[in-house]
Amino acid sequence: MDFKPITTAVNVDQIHRLFASRTIPSPIDPATDVVFGAYDEKRLVAATAAVPTRHNNKKALWVKFLFIDSEYRHQDAGFGLMQFQRSWALTKHYKAMIWAFNPLDANLAKLYFHDLGAVANAFHVSPESKPQYGLEVVWRLNDPYVKSLATQKRVLNPLNSVPLFFDVGNIGQPVAQEIAFDTEVSTAYRVEIPFSIMNLEQFSLAVIGEWNQALNGIFSQGFQKQYTITDFDIAEGRCWYVLTASTPWYLYVVECSDNTLYTGITPDLKRRLKLHNSGRGAAYTASRTPVQYVGTWKFLDRSAALRAEIAFKQLSRERKLRHISTELNFRGSQFLLPDAS
Repeated sequence: MDFKPITTAVNVDQIHRLFASRTIPSPIDPATDVVFGAYDEKRLVAATAAVPTRHNNKKALWVKFLFIDSEYRHQDAGFGLMQFQRSWALTKHYKAMIWAFNPLDANLAKLYFHDLGAVANAFHVSPESKPQYGLEVVWRLNDPYVKSLATQKRVLNPLNSVPLFFDVGNIGQPVAQEIAFDTEVSTAYRVEIPFSIMNLEQFSLAVIGEWNQALNGIFSQGFQKQYTITDFDIAEGRCWYVLTASTPWYLYVVECSDNTLYTGITPDLKRRLKLHNSGRGAAYTASRTPVQYVGTWKFLDRSAALRAEIAFKQLSRERKLRHISTELNFRGSQFLLPDAS
């Protein structure tokens, strides 16, 4: 199979003819859109188009569509085409690709999350009279896991013990379980959908509407609790999304041997303290060992902890000590004093 850019209006017309039964979300403009195709000899079997945008203040591509001929869905046409697009994007210094899709499409969910390593933590519902539901997918092009999947290397991740939010009822409807997102209980949860729900002949519009509303509710809850969709697995005729919690990061303050303070962030407090006391934690503390924690604050992820670190370092020594001695919350995080052993 060959993958190549589509640059002329004639080839763009091929896309419209090939997917005449599908609605292309918006017109293709060869002058601005980045368009690629997968070819089996001269036959166009898959196509994708994207437009340059920004994501987290970095260069990114918004993918307008990915269409795959039904005969080629299980022949890696989509995987190969997306990897070709990724390689091109990296040469142009793009950091991510972003798109939205119907979360009830199990085939695309498997491709995006399981095969490509994309993630999602946003769910959108259009305000139209007939709501359209979509997951916003982010594919971080330089992520180590994404790189490993590009060579089709995969780390096995058994999911048998992961709590399941939904079972599929006898007519395909969502049957909720009495559980809630809680990192103290589990750092991962599964959300099952019927494998063939996109087949309208098998499932009624009412059942599909139930699933859309159920997914909207459960994904919104998970995202609010800082869980992210990281996988979509299929096994023995069943399929489910996997949501995992963000790794918590800590803002910490250590007191050095000369009574000065040092502030930093880490996901592992015990390891970080050992590094400081071995002289490898930071240049400042290397000559001021031993150090000991005098206060820490737990944040949901590295970005939140980093923002807190910047803010805490701007405080005067007197205000820092006041936060520590009175065990004040900082930027919404509760004061903690970890075991230094």
